[in-house]
Amino acid sequence: MSVSPLYAQTYKFQQYGIEDGICHPFVYTVNQDANGYLWLGTGEGLCMYDGLNFQGDFTADSLPSAFVKKSFKDSEGNLWFGHNDGSITMYDGKAFHVIDHGAEITSTINGIAEDPEGRIVFATQNQGLIIINKELESMVIADPFNRKLISSIAFTGKGHLLLGAYDGLHVYNYDFSSPDTISFVEKVTKVPYTQITDIVYDEAGDLFWLGSQDEGLYSLKINPNDPANSLLVKIGNEEILKYTSVLSIMIDNEGYLWLSTQGEGVYKVNVDRMDMSVVELVNFSEHNGLGIRFTREVFQDLEGNIWISTYGNGLAALFNEALTFHEYQDRMGTTINAVITDDKGYWMAGYGKLVRVETGMRGSTRNYTSSNGLPSDNITSLFKDDETLWIGTANSGIYRMNTVAPLTALLIFRIPSAISKAPPV
Repeated sequence: MSVSPLYAQTYKFQQYGIEDGICHPFVYTVNQDANGYLWLGTGEGLCMYDGLNFQGDFTADSLPSAFVKKSFKDSEGNLWFGHNDGSITMYDGKAFHVIDHGAEITSTINGIAEDPEGRIVFATQNQGLIIINKELESMVIADPFNRKLISSIAFTGKGHLLLGAYDGLHVYNYDFSSPDTISFVEKVTKVPYTQITDIVYDEAGDLFWLGSQDEGLYSLKINPNDPANSLLVKIGNEEILKYTSVLSIMIDNEGYLWLSTQGEGVYKVNVDRMDMSVVELVNFSEHNGLGIRFTREVFQDLEGNIWISTYGNGLAALFNEALTFHEYQDRMGTTINAVITDDKGYWMAGYGKLVRVETGMRGSTRNYTSSNGLPSDNITSLFKDDETLWIGTANSGIYRMNTVAPLTALLIFRIPSAISKAPPV
């Protein structure tokens, strides 16, 4: 199946720049605490957004001034931030904790992960790993990574550490029960000789997604007995993703992949987990609402909204379509009186008008008016029964429509108050 990026629709992104109060236009990472507040890692340190205002003055907390490169939420809900000078900050929802890792670390933090025992592991670019336990005690392990430029990390379920570097993907044994806690196993030879920018586990497919510099996206199915010879598949074709620089990967609540890229905006991709083919793909960029091609991370908040951090253009938000019916008010040209949702989108109704919104990858919208048999009357209620949409009006009776073939004529079911007004069928 040949799939090309979809550009036709313009998407309604909300932009947050300097004029909106954001602390700095270069945003590297986004996360959310248990109270629902967003935390941004920017070129001037941490920036908090409470839904109304941005706040970036945390001098009373003695936070590092260096910009925040990475963020991570652990299994207990704590937020961890890695700075570009090697500093580490933790926020537990009430207070900040600046971690003293007891070493002369000056290398930027490129990756954060939680190990099988609940320790938080930070990957520095060229000074190894910093490992912090639940008592906030830290240790630095550098020897196994001599002369290795680290760009990303992840853990398998079998005690292996996957380490993305500037020369590909490497596998390490990770066992804190032995004196030699971390030891090199082998390089994954099928992964190209390029920087592995992100490693994300996909529970639905029991596989890892790899982002790379200039080599696109890969899936990695781990061989537990021989992880260095795991199954690797390149995603895409000659037309899409072949040479894309994928900086980060996010899997949303519906299983779609969101790829932040260097110079190509953001891709939303539906990949078949069986044959690894691209089923659907949307490219968000300057031509359809995002407004910029250089992005760093995509984050989905607790309400399903999408937040995109950008290089130089602040923050962009694509709000959950199911919660933003007001965006269609102008399109309907009337007050929205009734809304009903289903697994593919929703129906909205007003005066003499019905709108169908598909919220999938293609995001289509279709209007129904008097040309489809609707009366010039307020539609006051909607009900969906399998393939039938029932439409209640203020004065003209009850209508029904086949949603599979909605161009068919509407059938009128008269109610007593409308019998005298309606002509014979």
